[in-house]
Amino acid sequence: MKRFDPKNKYFGWGITAFGVIACSILFFMLLQHGKSISGAIGTLISILSPIIWGMVITYLLWPLVKMFQRKLFEPLLQKIRPKKPVSKSLARGLSVVLAILVALVLIAALVWLIIPQLYTSIESIVLNSQQYYDTITGWINRFFENNPEDRESFRQPARLGKDGAAAVHGQGCHEPDDRHLCRFARHS
Repeated sequence: MKRFDPKNKYFGWGITAFGVIACSILFFMLLQHGKSISGAIGTLISILSPIIWGMVITYLLWPLVKMFQRKLFEPLLQKIRPKKPVSKSLARGLSVVLAILVALVLIAALVWLIIPQLYTSIESIVLNSQQYYDTITGWINRFFENNPEDRESFRQPARLGKDGAAAVHGQGCHEPDDRHLCRFARHS
């Protein structure tokens, strides 16, 4: 009789039990040391990020490189030097350079289209900020005019107790104008 017979059902159960226990221990260790493990993974990703970006860019440009190589540079090099065989590496290198140039031109065109719109939007927000502030203040004032019971609860500063629950402090606001809201104040 063999000692470790893989066909033995008890051997299979033992391997399964060992796997379950090992996975449970690994899961427990992951829960216990999650921050250090996530920090290590974050460090690894930051180290590998240039490689990852390179792979993404290569994946995106690969169809363009193949098209330039097959449709443009191989026939062009064949016409330039009809007696010599076409150098695949020269055609590939020229295709890569042209694909990168096309990608840079597309990115520049997108930036050229987006930046003026973004500038116009930010300028509009800055120029109209006072109007936005007045509109929001009007909404808040109308809310408190329609709900006076809520106004009093907002006028009194909040105070946090030892248990962290908010308690209403007895002092009111010292604002001379009733249109302005009091800010919440934390008292220790």
